[in-house]
Formats: sequence, C-alpha cells, structure tokens
Amino acid sequence: MPKLISAVSLSALTIAFALTLSAQQPVLTGQAAFTDWSQQHPGVRHKITLGDLPQPNPAEAVNNTPHLVVRPADAWPIAPPGFKVTLYAGGDAAPLQRADARRYMRLSGGTFTEPRLIRTAPNGDLFLADSGAGTIFVLRGVRADGKAAQIEKFATSLDHPFGIAFYPLGPQPQVGLRRQRDHDPTLRVPLRRSPRLGPG
Repeated sequence: MPKLISAVSLSALTIAFALTLSAQQPVLTGQAAFTDWSQQHPGVRHKITLGDLPQPNPAEAVNNTPHLVVRPADAWPIAPPGFKVTLYAGGDAAPLQRADARRYMRLSGGTFTEPRLIRTAPNGDLFLADSGAGTIFVLRGVRADGKAAQIEKFATSLDHPFGIAFYPLGPQPQVGLRRQRDHDPTLRVPLRRSPRLGPG
C-alpha cells in the first residue's frame, strides 16, 4: 500500500510540475503570434485561430514565390539551456533560387547543391540525398569544432535522388534509393560498397 501511495504522489507531482512549467511558457496570440526567426525562442507557444487569419479573396491572384537570401551572420537557431547548435556540414554555397531548380542543375560549387533528406544508417552514418547533384553522401564522425569528420560520396550520377531506406534489418542491409516522383522504381545498393560503409 505505501508503494502505491508513493507512486500516486509521484505522478501527481509530475503532473503539477508539467502544468506549472506550461503556465510559465509565454503564449503569443492574435497578430503577435505571426513571427519570424528573430522572435522565435524555445518554449514560446503560438496560438493562431481562424479569426486571426485574413479573409479569403478568390478574386485576388497571388504569387508568393519565395526568394532565398544569404543567412545573416547573427541568424542562428536558439537552443534550450544546456544545448548548443553548430553547423555540421555545408553552408558554403549560395542559396538555391527557384529559377535554379531545373532537371539538370548546375552544381553549387559548395559541399552540397540541393540537400533534401537525411537518414541514419544502422551503423550510425548519416546518408544525405543531394537531389540537385544526383549524389548520395555519407557523413560520419564529429570533429572538435562540431563539423563532420568525413564526407564521402556513396552513389553518384543519380536522377534526382530523394528517398532513402535501409532494408532488411541485420548485418547486411541494402540502401533503397528513390527519385522524387512516386512512380519511379527503387534502386537498391548494397551497404558494403567499401569496408568503411559497413555496419560498425
């Protein structure tokens, strides 16, 4: 019986702490809830209702094409206390504009051209699909400065790779690669292309 009472008390304390913590987090409402990166912080909640949205206007033609700009020097994700955000790889090429998104894209000149997706391999390696470059990269390890210790090309000359999956589970999985379009076939590549790419 004492154990049951202790468990109930602990659960009650946990719920009370969670409610207190939730009450302490600020909630932005109305037009104040629409913020950009400079006003976003961990723990801040945004409440947007239908009344906060503009009225629809079917007669209005709108082209909200995004225009990417170079990241400002002071623009950086704000992490919760005890965490730190560092640049692991890339960031050394100009932003890709919508006009550059062609079937046969010009390489950016940086580490990546159009990185789209990252998947973790069974051995902990990070597989990155660069659709624009037609390349699957493998990133592994962390240097003292927080950057990737190794960046290698796993597969090249692909046609806009995007999806990545590892199957079957076990010591010798294959890497399943898919293009951006759903009806394209899946390309299967053995994970052991080199000794360093095997499960470890």
